[in-house]
Amino acid sequence: MQITFQGAMPARTQIIRASLQKPLETPINRYIPPNFSSENWIKPHFVDRFLNLFKKETITGRAFLPDGTYKISGFNKKKPAEKWQLHYDTDKKTLKSFSAFRADGKTLKYVKEYYANKKLKTLTFFQLDGKTIRFVSEYDGDGKLKKQKRFRLDGKALKYISEYDSKEKLKTKTQFRLNGKTILDISEYDGEKKIKTQKAFRADGKTISFVSEYDGDEKLTKMTFFQPDGKLPDYEVEFDPKEKIKTTNQFRPDGKTIDYISEYDGEKKIKTQKAFQKDGKTIDSISEFDSEEKLTKITFFEPDGTYIVKEYVSPKITRQKLYTKDGILLPSPISPLYN
Repeated sequence: MQITFQGAMPARTQIIRASLQKPLETPINRYIPPNFSSENWIKPHFVDRFLNLFKKETITGRAFLPDGTYKISGFNKKKPAEKWQLHYDTDKKTLKSFSAFRADGKTLKYVKEYYANKKLKTLTFFQLDGKTIRFVSEYDGDGKLKKQKRFRLDGKALKYISEYDSKEKLKTKTQFRLNGKTILDISEYDGEKKIKTQKAFRADGKTISFVSEYDGDEKLTKMTFFQPDGKLPDYEVEFDPKEKIKTTNQFRPDGKTIDYISEYDGEKKIKTQKAFQKDGKTIDSISEFDSEEKLTKITFFEPDGTYIVKEYVSPKITRQKLYTKDGILLPSPISPLYN
């Protein structure tokens, strides 16, 4: 097809026209719309848009597609193996997508799609076969990352989804089980890539199993385990700065009233256990254990304020004493020493 210009041909147009005359590295099937004419083949905006790009890139082909959109193919002059393809809308101005290929020039490496305002919309990265999806990143209208979907080796089952805030900082991460549908856990972050909380779900992917909480250094501080319905707490575990168990709080069926509190020695061994009455506030008894977690003493509290101390002297011998609320030893009908 012959293209003619009135007067001297602009230098930039000569560059474009010269590239049109170069033989293509790979054949491209061209589709020419019925109403096509040489007058609208090259427009000034078309030349300006690609001039800077083509200084570093070599064009290998152009083609109209059956839907009227337009594609340009090429490769990097310094790195010929880096082949690419630009896909424009029917107006030849609006960039729809950019495709990058691997060294063979055929296998897709990634595809970028754009909004009408030229901002990045999605980035789809492929595995070595060029077909199986590795991950998909989604961006908002301002080109800021808002979500990323990471897939398993089959390219279909979701591994996890990361969501980002308006500053492109990690907000939440949802991990899935092997089927790619059932949620395993959901983690929340503080905006500095540090985890704050993590909700773990039961096999149905909906019922909460437990919730873990972390401090600013991502050290575990607390875990709350839920009852089978996943709505009410069953018990809590609190950790010290070294992430060792400090206390456990067991709740009654209402999920609010404390049944008992256990304290640990830092080596996962229980030291004391406080049992509460039905109000969850009044102490009913306190059990004490030795370094081997053997019961050594139980103190029982009575409604009138008195309390009984039962000491385990040996596996066969116990000693019991009755005290006033002020700690004064009282005469007791209970034998102080018996088998």
